[in-house]
Amino acid sequence: MGRFKRVSTLIRAFTTLIVVNFVLNMYSVSVAYVSAPFLERFFSPETISMLFIIQSAAVLIGLLLIPTFISFIGVRALFIMLIPLLQLTVLFFGLAQDFISAAFFFIVQGIILYIIFYILDLYVEGSTQRETETGEVRAIFLTAGNIAGFFAPLIIALLVINEYYPPLFAFTTIILTPAFALALTAFRKLPTIAPKKNAFLQAIHTIRHCRPGVSYVLGANLLLKIFYSWIVIYAPLYLVSVAGISWQALGTMLALALFAYVILEIPLGFIADNYLGEKEIMVAGFLILGASTALLSFIPTAILLLWGIAFFTTRVGAAMVEISTEAHFFKKVTADDSALISVFRITTPLGFIIGPFVALLLLPITGLQFVFGFFGVILLVGAILASRIVDTR
Repeated sequence: MGRFKRVSTLIRAFTTLIVVNFVLNMYSVSVAYVSAPFLERFFSPETISMLFIIQSAAVLIGLLLIPTFISFIGVRALFIMLIPLLQLTVLFFGLAQDFISAAFFFIVQGIILYIIFYILDLYVEGSTQRETETGEVRAIFLTAGNIAGFFAPLIIALLVINEYYPPLFAFTTIILTPAFALALTAFRKLPTIAPKKNAFLQAIHTIRHCRPGVSYVLGANLLLKIFYSWIVIYAPLYLVSVAGISWQALGTMLALALFAYVILEIPLGFIADNYLGEKEIMVAGFLILGASTALLSFIPTAILLLWGIAFFTTRVGAAMVEISTEAHFFKKVTADDSALISVFRITTPLGFIIGPFVALLLLPITGLQFVFGFFGVILLVGAILASRIVDTR
C-alpha cells in the first residue's frame, strides 16, 4: 500500500512538472527563434551578438544570487513571483518601439526564464526520490521539451505574418498562465531541494580539476550549446532579415528539423546502452553536425527544400551529440559530484556567451551567409573531443 501511494504521488508530481516544462519550452523556443530578427529592427547583427552575450553573462551572475534569494523567499514563492514578471517583460519586449526598451526587456526576460528553469530543476530533483528513477525522469522531461520545441515553430508560422510579431508575443504571454496556475496550486505538494550556496563558484573551481574523461564530455556539451546559439540567432537572422524568407516557410522547416529530436533520442539512447556506446554516436554526431552546418553557407536561399533537408540533418547530428553527452556524463558522475553537475548546467549560458562572441569576430569578415561555413569547421573539433572519451560499456 505504501509503495502504491508513493508511486501515485510520484506520478502526480511528474505530471505537474512535465506540463510546466512543456509550457516553458513552448515559450522558450518561440521567443528564442524570433528574438534576433525582431532585434534586427533596432540593431546590427554585431550588436545583437553583444546583447546575447550580455544576457548570458547576466544569467551567470544570477546563478550566484539565486541561493540567497531562495533562502529568504522560498523556492515556490520565487517561482510564483517570476512567472507573471516574465509575462510582463516578454509583452513589453514584443511591444518595444525603441532600441533601449527592446534591449532591456530582451535581456531581462532571458534572465528570468533561465532562473525559472533552474527552479524547475530543483523540483525535479526533489521529486526524484531514488537515483534509479533519475534517468527515466530526465528522458521524459527531454521528450516533453522536444515535443514543445516541435510545435513552437508551427506557432510562429501561424502567428507571425509579414514580420508582425505582437500576436506571437501575446501568445507567449498567455501560454505561461498554466505554469502560474500550477505554481499556485499543485506546487504546494511538490518536494524540492535547497540549492547549495557557492555551488557556482565550486563548479568553476571543479573545471580545473575534473578527471579528463569527464572534461572531454563537458567540452563536447559546451560545443553543442555553442551550436544552439549560432543556429538560433544567425539562421533566422540570415533567412528572414536578409534573404526575405517568410516565417511561414521557415517555421515549417524548423518544426520538421526539430522533429529529429522527438524520433531519434530514445532509439539512440537504447543503441548507446546496448550496441555502440556513447563515443561512436558522439563522434558521428559531430561529423554530421559540422558538415551540415558548413553546407548552410552554400545553399541558395531560393531552394527551400534543400534548406529544410539541411536543417533536419543538423538536428540529426545535434540529437546524436545531445543524447550521447548526457548519457555518458550522468553515467560518469555520482551524487557526490554536485559541482560537476553544476558545470554541466552552466554550459548553456556559457555557450550563448562564447557562440555570439565568436560570431562577433567572424561577421565583419564573412557576413551572415558564409559565417556558417566557419561554424561548421569549429564544430568538427567536437569529433576530436568525443574520440578521446572512454565508453561506459
